[in-house]
Amino acid sequence: MDKCPKRCNFRYALLPNHQRQYQQPMAITHAVFEKRLDIQLAALIKKATGKTIRPQIKTWANTSVLEFFLADPFTISKTITKGLPVEFFETVRSYSALTNDEWTEIIDLSPKSVSRYKIQNKVLPLQASERIIQILEITRIALRNFGTIENVRKWLLAPNRRFRKLGPVDLLNNSYGQECIKTELQNLLRA
Repeated sequence: MDKCPKRCNFRYALLPNHQRQYQQPMAITHAVFEKRLDIQLAALIKKATGKTIRPQIKTWANTSVLEFFLADPFTISKTITKGLPVEFFETVRSYSALTNDEWTEIIDLSPKSVSRYKIQNKVLPLQASERIIQILEITRIALRNFGTIENVRKWLLAPNRRFRKLGPVDLLNNSYGQECIKTELQNLLRA
C-alpha cells in the first residue's frame, strides 16, 4: 500500500481495475484504546456500583478508568451482573484485534441477536458480558506488549509453541484458553 498523493493519513490500495480505495490505518495504541473506553466505563461503573469516576481526571495511583475497573473484582462482578449495553460492546469490538466472526464465536451471540438487543434497548446476557470483559483485559495486556492493534492481530494469528502450534485466537472461545493467553501475555510483559 502506498501513501495517499494528497499527503493525508489514509492509505490506498490499487484494486484490479486500478481504482483507488482509501483505508484507515490501524494505529490504535494502548493510550488511544484506554482513552476511548474511559468515558463509557465510567458510566458503566456508576450504573453498576454507584461510584462516580471522572474519566478526564486520572483516578487513584494515576491510572486510567480502565485500569481502575480491571483492578477491582467487585466492580467487574457488579458490572457483569447488571449486563453490558450493546453500545459498550460495539466500542470494544471496534478497537479490538478480532473480526466480527471471531467475536460471534467468542460471545456466542449472532450479529442478529446483538442488533435485536440494541433495538430493544436491552443489556447483553451474563455470559456474553463476562467474555467481553475478559477479552477487554486480554486486549489491554496485549496492547502493552505489542504496541498497536495490528501487531496484536499478527500475534493472535501466529502459531505458538506454548499453545501446541495453535494461534492464540483459537483459544479465545473458552475461559481456560483465555487464562492461558493472559498468563502468556503477562509473562511476555515481565520478560
